[in-house]
Amino acid sequence: MIREIIMELTPLFTTFGLIALAELGDKTQLTVIALSARYDRKKVFAGVVLAFIAVTGLGVLSGRTITMIPEKYYQNNCGSCVHYFRDHDAGIQRRL
Repeated sequence: MIREIIMELTPLFTTFGLIALAELGDKTQLTVIALSARYDRKKVFAGVVLAFIAVTGLGVLSGRTITMIPEKYYQNNCGSCVHYFRDHDAGIQRRL
């Protein structure tokens, strides 16, 4: 019984841990700190929660949709997408 509950919650804890570690000290956290220093913290928090819901929802839907496409069509292109967004993000950072 307890083992089943733990196995059921494993994706929840894994996702939480990975996202929490990935977000520590990143641009999003620094932006939230800056906004909280200037605006009402409750409103900033609400805006952050809504933004994360939207972005995460898009990610979940994308992940769900990609499972409907045969793997041979996206297997080689996923790495290209990661490199594109990494390079695109780096280009934006250089301009700032």
